[in-house]
Amino acid sequence: MNGTAETIRRMIFDGGVINWIIIAEYVVMLAVVAERIVFYAATSYNRKFLYRRLDSLSERPASVQSVFLQKWPKRYGRSAPLIVLREFTAYEKEDAAVLNEAVDRRVSQIYNAMNARLDILSLLANIAPLCGLLGTVTGLMAAFDQIQKLGGSVNIQALAGGIWSAMITTATGLIAAIPALTVGKLFELEMERRMSDITVTLSLLKQLYRPDCLDGAFTGMPNPCEAADRTV
Repeated sequence: MNGTAETIRRMIFDGGVINWIIIAEYVVMLAVVAERIVFYAATSYNRKFLYRRLDSLSERPASVQSVFLQKWPKRYGRSAPLIVLREFTAYEKEDAAVLNEAVDRRVSQIYNAMNARLDILSLLANIAPLCGLLGTVTGLMAAFDQIQKLGGSVNIQALAGGIWSAMITTATGLIAAIPALTVGKLFELEMERRMSDITVTLSLLKQLYRPDCLDGAFTGMPNPCEAADRTV
């Protein structure tokens, strides 16, 4: 246990300035992940419940609000499908162009809220290992420069210690990058799943209540795959 603690201490304090930069990136990553977890938890919903309610709409009630919105649990008030349903209900009697524009705008806002700060995770996942590599390269340069100054007469143990210190930043960079990349991808998958639910919900609502809007494709709806492509 003491040996592990000593190794961690050396990894933190012996890596130089670049290592502290990577540690700062790691702290930022943890803050972003924590904020995104809180957001997705607060806006979560039960997909099975959603699709059961959508199935009930196939009977085409007089009002979507009387069958769907009133049966939706209050704890799901911030969920994306319910927000879109409320927007659709608010503009249900308007012209097709007005309805499309209103729902399109709301979906874009939902997408932006779900996608917020995921680009930071992607950036950290790419920068952290590069910073680690930079720290390793500069550390090795300093070690070999020291060997040159000593005219090739150097203690092997001291050389090994210098190389070990130089490699610290690479390890620290990977420790920061791997969680950022993994968690960022999980958030993207959840975002795509919710956007898919929104698409299904809107398609059914238009089909049942506003067939005149079927030719309106809600062109402003972002493609969730675009975010994934940008972060690869």
